Parts: sequence; structure tokens; C-alpha cells
Amino acid sequence: MSLISAFLLGGLICLIGQLIIDLTPYKVTSAHILVTFVTGGLF
Repeated sequence: MSLISAFLLGGLICLIGQLIIDLTPYKVTSAHILVTFVTGGLF
């Protein structure tokens, strides 16, 4: 069961990153998303 929940949580994180890349009007790269996720994980 924990494997399924880890898969769903990872998919949700990827979905959020992809939506940020697709829906922002300025150029956001995957590096920007990575730094945002890592920095956000600190808090």
C-alpha cells in the first residue's frame, strides 16, 4: 500500500511542476522547478 501512495504522491508532484511550466506566461525551465521544490522542502 505504501508503494501505491508513494507513486501517487510522486505523480502529484510531477503534475504540479508540469502545470507550472505549461501555464506560466514567462519562460520557466525544469531547473527553476527543481530549485523551487528543493527550497520549498526546507520549510
